[in-house]
Amino acid sequence: MKNWTRWGKDLSGVTLLVFAGLMASGCAAGTPAEDEESIENDDEDETVDDSDGTFGTFVSPDGSIELGNAAFELDPPSAPANDTCDAPASIASIVGESVTVTGTLLLATDDYDTFCLDPSTFETGYRDVVYQLDIESECSGILTLTGDTAFTGSLSLRSEACTTDEICTNAFETTELYAPLHAGTYWAVVSATDTSSDEFSLSLDCMAPTCGDGFLNSTEDCDDGNTVSGDGCSSSCIFEAADAALDTCGGAAGGTPIEIGSGQILHLPGNAAMASTVGATDSGTGTCMLQPDDIIVAAPDHVRRVRPTANGTMTITIGLDYDDVPLCGEDPNVEPSFPYASGCYDRALHVRTGCEDVLTEVGCSDSWERWWAPEQVTFAVTADTDYYVFVDGYHDDEYGAGPYVMRIEMSN
Repeated sequence: MKNWTRWGKDLSGVTLLVFAGLMASGCAAGTPAEDEESIENDDEDETVDDSDGTFGTFVSPDGSIELGNAAFELDPPSAPANDTCDAPASIASIVGESVTVTGTLLLATDDYDTFCLDPSTFETGYRDVVYQLDIESECSGILTLTGDTAFTGSLSLRSEACTTDEICTNAFETTELYAPLHAGTYWAVVSATDTSSDEFSLSLDCMAPTCGDGFLNSTEDCDDGNTVSGDGCSSSCIFEAADAALDTCGGAAGGTPIEIGSGQILHLPGNAAMASTVGATDSGTGTCMLQPDDIIVAAPDHVRRVRPTANGTMTITIGLDYDDVPLCGEDPNVEPSFPYASGCYDRALHVRTGCEDVLTEVGCSDSWERWWAPEQVTFAVTADTDYYVFVDGYHDDEYGAGPYVMRIEMSN
């Protein structure tokens, strides 16, 4: 019945539900007939003529409804009108405005791949529909995709071309995607698995850009979600001078090493303020930090030279505050809400014995499924050997750099 009620909209002015009711009341008592015979129902005014071998005419008792052969011809069901980039549904928005549309993936086809939902082999894909976003002026944008509890899909935002995936996030019932939007045209692609429900709503909120809102807008060098100076991004969202001793391998090698003995725990930088990679340059990338399609993207990082005074095991953690509480929320299994707290960004951590040689890497951590979770590496160390610790990020944007505390623990 689900397909009938959605597909059968018109039977020459009579809905399929009416037709089904008439068939039940007028045809249930009928019996098969020979080609040259007619069938009479209990009501003498109702006859079905099958003399030509096809289902003929049905007349209601009062003569008000008459269905002939042509009445049962149905147009085949079709995909949504916005099934492809050729005819996307339009969403227009201006600063300070919120727009919500409803959509369906019923009978949609798979036309485009998204790196966060479609299988990596692309042997099978997931159905999708397209929305064109017409942005009148620059704004900090939030796209919200909402389905029911059975909705399983993804939301992709594209700016250069409708067919090119750029930003993508999975949706299990609901998801939000954040991006600074410039005046112009964007495309949002909503995808769903074959077992997902069909109906959804898509909302676009366009907020006025402000320093400290967490969006890197065109007038800003940085935006770490606050207006506090001294953390790499000033109160007016301008880069602050990077610490030369931390910004490069040369700076780390030329400074005093951080010494730690067995049984010790250190928190760096060791004062009330956290260090920050905002505004830093890239000095190296860990082997665990491969992007989709095995592309490595450079990100701002800090390099610290650590020297153990005894043999043992070293554990290094970033993503915690000075009290060892996660910066992205106390429960690392729960994704934080936007705007994120200071120090909550997509971090990465890797360690080498040779600062400029990736082949000397002894540990690397970059969470994919839980980007907000703290990163931690544990490795064996040799006394009086230098280890170069890279505090890194996922990407060179406002979500790949920020404040941090480095926790170092030595054990036997």
